[in-house]
Amino acid sequence: MISIALAAVLACSAPVKVIDGDTIDLCQGDTVERIRIANLDAPESYRPACAREKHLGIAAKDEALRFFIRPSVDLDVTRYNTDRYGRTVAAVSVNGVDFATHMIELGHGVKWQFNEKHDWCKE
Repeated sequence: MISIALAAVLACSAPVKVIDGDTIDLCQGDTVERIRIANLDAPESYRPACAREKHLGIAAKDEALRFFIRPSVDLDVTRYNTDRYGRTVAAVSVNGVDFATHMIELGHGVKWQFNEKHDWCKE
């Protein structure tokens, strides 16, 4: 049986683990906090509603990996509240660049309104 602390270390080999285009795990010591990025709705790469969303979701996750996984990361997290899944809703920036703005500018997401979901299959 794996202890909770060991599981956290195994789950995160860096300060940030990318889950998908708008969700990350923030790893601090033995704790892992699931963060839902505020002001961003990205397509799903896991359990998408259609093939188009899955394709877009994989591209968004790949961009998130490029954004967060780099040699030097100065991470800033501003927590607001929690969503219906218990995730912390927070604005996150790396080296002074806001992640949500970055993703929207590159076309990997849209501005998110709390608990509203964009329909990636319609476009």
